[in-house]
This record gives sequence, C-alpha cells and structure tokens, in this order.
Amino acid sequence: MLDEETAAFLGRGLGMVISSRDANRCPNVCRAFGCRVSKDRRQVTFFVSARQALGLLADYRANGALAATCSDPPTTRTLQLKGTVTKIAAATKGDAALVERYREEFVKCLVLLGYPEQTIRALVAAADSDLVAVTFRPTSVFAQTPGPGAGAPLKPGEKI
Repeated sequence: MLDEETAAFLGRGLGMVISSRDANRCPNVCRAFGCRVSKDRRQVTFFVSARQALGLLADYRANGALAATCSDPPTTRTLQLKGTVTKIAAATKGDAALVERYREEFVKCLVLLGYPEQTIRALVAAADSDLVAVTFRPTSVFAQTPGPGAGAPLKPGEKI
C-alpha cells in the first residue's frame, strides 16, 4: 500500500493526528507522537498518550476504523491514511526512543518557523509509561496538500 517515499515521509517529524468514530459516527481525534512503518510497508504504528486517547482507543476496539493525517509544517505537504486497526499495545522502550527522536525533530521544525519552544514541547509531552502503540493496515492514501489535488487518492509511486 505504501511506497518507499511515502514511508520515508511518515518517518519524519510531522504534525500527526489520528482519528476514529463511535457507533453514532461522532469523531474522536488525538495527536500522535510519531509513527513506525513496517518493513513490508503494509502496516503503520502510531504512538499516542493513553490518557489523551481514551475515547479513540475505545472506538478502535469497537470498530477498528482509523484515519490519520500527517503534515509537514514548512511545506504543508499532507497525507491522509485510512484503514483498520490490527493491534493496540503498550509502547516498548524502543518505541519510546523513536517517540523522543520524533519530538526533537518536530520541536526543531516548529521553532524554525517561529513557534515558542516551550509551547511545542508542551504540545508533544507525554510520559513514556503512558504511550500506546496503535497499529493499523492502511487501505487508502490521499493527497491532502492544499491545492487543486487535495483529496485525490494517492497511487503508489505518485508524488505527495
């Protein structure tokens, strides 16, 4: 589903949110603190704070429907991924290290754009012990970069 360029894009310090819906189709959304793409690029794992994602995690357990939006602040290059949750688990020590690298890259990116460092650090703060890994299998990818192509399905190999 994901080509190498898309997988590499997702591995950067992007603005990431994942969302769900409940039985009444009411949305839930939560900031993700980085992600990991599987070696075969068939699954993506996002990291969230369990405390911040209570409703989201309940929705995933009930219906599995996940949508993620990942955006590069300096360029506004944006992707939306949709798919089905396959696993929810506590994050590991290795995951916590990945999240810390993500945080540092995201903070650096936004500070260069003029945002106060302390504000950004507060935005991406979560205790390692509170991190949850949400793994899902993408079934569709959409270009969401502002402009005439926003909302179009992204085909493998197509530029974001």
